[in-house]
Amino acid sequence: MMPVNKKAFRPRAYKILPAVSILTLAAFIIIFPVEALEAAGESVKLWFNRALPSLLPFMIGINILSAVGFTQDIGKWLANFMKIFGVPGEGGVALAAGMSSGYPMGAKLTAQLRENGILTQTEAQRLLSFVNNSGPLFILGTVGVGMFNDKRVGYFLMLTHYSAAFITGLLFRTYSAAGEIETRRVVKRVPAAEDKPLGIVLSGSVMNAMESMALIGGFIIFFGVLCKAVVMIPFFSRPFASVLSGVFEMTNGLFLTHSAGLSLKARVLAAAALISFGGLSIHAQTISMIGKTDIKPSLYLLAKIVHGLIALGITYALYPLLKVE
Repeated sequence: MMPVNKKAFRPRAYKILPAVSILTLAAFIIIFPVEALEAAGESVKLWFNRALPSLLPFMIGINILSAVGFTQDIGKWLANFMKIFGVPGEGGVALAAGMSSGYPMGAKLTAQLRENGILTQTEAQRLLSFVNNSGPLFILGTVGVGMFNDKRVGYFLMLTHYSAAFITGLLFRTYSAAGEIETRRVVKRVPAAEDKPLGIVLSGSVMNAMESMALIGGFIIFFGVLCKAVVMIPFFSRPFASVLSGVFEMTNGLFLTHSAGLSLKARVLAAAALISFGGLSIHAQTISMIGKTDIKPSLYLLAKIVHGLIALGITYALYPLLKVE
């Protein structure tokens, strides 16, 4: 009798989560088709009215700048600062994009730098640990003013979010991947910008940006419907369901948490944690961006968990300084 390999019957965690998500989504659509359709429609509006206009121009612009060699210039200017985090100065363009435009621009630029051979695998992992962040317009406008009706909360959350990101980067600066010298040698750099006609640069930049936005839209719709399913689970309390939905999709979760009857302190703490963690929808977008590289999604997810916990701790410690009612 042949021995049974028990390990073969143990599904891995990365297989379990998608399977559970798909089954939950399918059951929700079958049982509550009207609510599922409404959730999908709201997600489309979120993508079209918020994500598309805020991210698409940045993506096109960054693609053009990258094609004309602007990342090398950035590298010279920011070399000393980025050295603190154990990455080359060129990584500064991913940091700037991530902090100005928001998720998932930091990941997209990190992936481009890796694909072009500017970063080793180790450097890309270190960079991605702290550059994929929420944008100031979202934190200050949507969360601070739109949800809390107080810009001071927005500025406070910006402080805790970016401070936690830099601390996370410092923690991951010691990360080292095996074989980084070999991986740098096998990655080919893209042709110089002067070798490409201007029309090809422009069309390629727009097409690449539109492809990325289509992916982002698909993830927003998928996780938006999944969020609605989580909220409608009857034995979940409203605060718990709201925070859990934020773990799946950050924006919807933030709105639900804000109206879940929690105290102001609890809402600020939840907002800080969810903004810094990002949500599985954003992580799915990020993983799609780095899919063509050897950057490890597992290490990125660990970094975002650390980022969320650090932001939660900083927010809790500094909350007495936030004098709002």
